[in-house]
Amino acid sequence: MAGVGWLKGGMNYYYGTFHFLVPLSLLGFLYLRRPATYRWARTALAIATLMALVGFWAYPLARRA
Repeated sequence: MAGVGWLKGGMNYYYGTFHFLVPLSLLGFLYLRRPATYRWARTALAIATLMALVGFWAYPLARRA
């Protein structure tokens, strides 16, 4: 994928913007419109993020050159 310029650019743009904006926007919407669902979604996102951090720490995939 790194060799395909348009795909690399598209994925970098997604990760840099939508990957962060969509969950935060959804949590903001739920906070305002569906408070009970917000609490569940906030907890689920926090647990998933914690699991991802532990996974990245335990099995790092990126290496320094």
